Amino acid sequence: MATQNLGRVRFQPRGAWSAATAYAFFDLVEHQGASYAYVAASPSSGTPPDDTATWQLVAARGETGAAGATGPQGPAGATGDQPAHQWAGAALRFETPSGAWGSYVDLQGPQGSQGAQGPTGPQGPQGPTGPQGPAGNCNCACDCGNN
Repeated sequence: MATQNLGRVRFQPRGAWSAATAYAFFDLVEHQGASYAYVAASPSSGTPPDDTATWQLVAARGETGAAGATGPQGPAGATGDQPAHQWAGAALRFETPSGAWGSYVDLQGPQGSQGAQGPTGPQGPQGPTGPQGPAGNCNCACDCGNN
């Protein structure tokens, strides 16, 4: 029985296209997001895959699709280490990664200016009656008997 040489009958993946590489029939390359097969009868190099006389587009990158739905929120992460810190009244400072202490930062701002005088409040209730005082002398000119 006679043998027939069909040559290459399937693609030979060659990776990314390079102008310095010689390509043969059915070499498959990637170029700018698309796949191309070399279809010329004789090997060649330097011909970019855009040349449709030498290369056949096999697969092209599609358009960017719409964004997918937002996934569920993941679990909360572990609480990190609390940094070393020192208080001095309302001032705070932290220990730096090198082990030195940073400067104190006053967390209380300066006192504000005095506000406007408020309105007069309502009159309070009458207080209780005080104790009776001692009897006094009458300095009147009448004849009441209290002189």
